[in-house]
Amino acid sequence: MTFVIDDTLERRRGKKISAKGWFKDPIQSNNGKVVTSTGLRWMPVMLLTPVAFIGRIFALTFLTILVPSEKRQKELGKRHRSPQRRASQVVCLLRRWFRNHKLRLVVDAGYACIELAKQCIRQRVTLITRLRVNARLFELPPPKTGKKGRPRKKGQRLNLQEKAKTPSWKQETIKGYKGIEEVREIAEFVCLWAPAGTSDPIQIRVVLSRDPVDIQGALFALLTTDMEISAKEVVDAYILRWNQEVTHREVREHLGMETQRQWSDLAIERSTPLIFALHSLVFVMASHLHKLLPLQAAQCSWYSKERLTFSDLLHAVRGVLREHIFSRVLAADPILQKFPPSKELLEAILRLAEAA
Repeated sequence: MTFVIDDTLERRRGKKISAKGWFKDPIQSNNGKVVTSTGLRWMPVMLLTPVAFIGRIFALTFLTILVPSEKRQKELGKRHRSPQRRASQVVCLLRRWFRNHKLRLVVDAGYACIELAKQCIRQRVTLITRLRVNARLFELPPPKTGKKGRPRKKGQRLNLQEKAKTPSWKQETIKGYKGIEEVREIAEFVCLWAPAGTSDPIQIRVVLSRDPVDIQGALFALLTTDMEISAKEVVDAYILRWNQEVTHREVREHLGMETQRQWSDLAIERSTPLIFALHSLVFVMASHLHKLLPLQAAQCSWYSKERLTFSDLLHAVRGVLREHIFSRVLAADPILQKFPPSKELLEAILRLAEAA
């Protein structure tokens, strides 16, 4: 079971919203400029699962956590827990729920901290995340010499750019973004990771990936706490993490996230998690509908879809709910029971309701 965690910003304004703060806006920011926006920071926990009748993997949310800023928590007199600390708590929760399953957690570079890695090792959860190029990596400790004194905990300092010249590279075909296959060169090695301010390093595997055509180009580094899975599997798992970005966009475009107008703390804490839960519920309902009658993708003259999308699933679920509501109205009205409307009129009413 593969889980992904990442935070998303819900842009909100209002003096009465207590959990509101200033956070980095990933949409407006770029490599050379960081833009901050006011709003609420949410941390959805999603399960990467294949949807058989669509033929691709989706990220379905089952837990959404509100993570206010440290400054705001101090103003409210509450204890602050960073997103990395929250992720460590989620790891313990996942292991409690799925005791006998093999779990895998994929996170972005913002969650690449040694505390989370140690928690994953204790809970027997595989961690896969992106590694910074300037990360503090060391060789494995040398063997004991038998002399007096404490043995060394780590070897010589490693540099990823220099280390990339020594390991043996091999070409692998991986599925990149949008399912496009591409050839990448992959290398791996085992080392120690000891960020600044930590006493005890941990042993990790570093997986390097680069473009075989542009060898001097950007170097992509991943780390994992699992010593058994293949390097190609690590790269594939990290690429699948981007399905959560699709979920973030779908809940905004189709389910109305960032359009709420409530100011109450309790209403805020339940509205956005319910929107994410509704996204997953649509997939569950559409899966049952597809077993009864196969769903068809809506086609347009200017755009041809090969697969079903979330908008198709939402359209099918809404259609069933409308028919159910109309059937209840017809059954409760004594006049309509004696003079039932024609099938053409019912279809026209449903079309009008769909347009509204």
